[in-house]
Amino acid sequence: MLPIGLFARWNYRDAIPLLESFVATKHLPQRQIVAGLLNLAAALVHESRHPEAATVFTNLDEMVREVSFSRFRGNLLELKAQMAIAQKDWALAKIWLSEAVAAFGSSQGIEALFVHKWRAVLDWQSGGDIKLAFDQLRHFRQEAVRLKHFESVRDCDLLLSCAQADSSQFLQVYIGTPFESFRQMAIVRFARPVLIPRRYERVMGRMSCGPAIDLLASSLVVIGNIFKAAC
Repeated sequence: MLPIGLFARWNYRDAIPLLESFVATKHLPQRQIVAGLLNLAAALVHESRHPEAATVFTNLDEMVREVSFSRFRGNLLELKAQMAIAQKDWALAKIWLSEAVAAFGSSQGIEALFVHKWRAVLDWQSGGDIKLAFDQLRHFRQEAVRLKHFESVRDCDLLLSCAQADSSQFLQVYIGTPFESFRQMAIVRFARPVLIPRRYERVMGRMSCGPAIDLLASSLVVIGNIFKAAC
């Protein structure tokens, strides 16, 4: 599987050796090298391999200074901010995010919106304005829905469940994803005891009755219709 396919499944760990091999390929155009290094840095940050990510950042710093790479510079600054947040260096994270906002300018694409997501995370984790942070996360979620970037919607729901210590919402997110790598990350992020049920039944459709499936089965299995009084 290509790295982009692994990213889509939240499997950053297995993407790392593929990306390392790609950026070592001879005679690649500069733009492909920068894109590959940014993806490698993103995977390393996600996997908390911060010293290795810092080395990639150093290689990228000079490459993205060219005007034609301004969007890539925004990506780099956002990744630096992510790592600073993970290391609880709030002041540095704030600097990187402010510079990322400037680099993206008036862009309203998903990459620029990621910066606003991480600003909300910074406010929440650093003990800033919690209400504002939650409002920003909800706004990011709305924009992700508008852009049909549904894994960002899932990630935002996870962040909100963690921030509010909401076990019920956490379970919906955890059980709703088909990706094991996301589930592993979710457990680490939630960082508190939670009981994962053996079965989780969900009614399909908008009505209060209909076919139900077990979302924790190894494959989706219809387990019959659930009928409520309204039926």
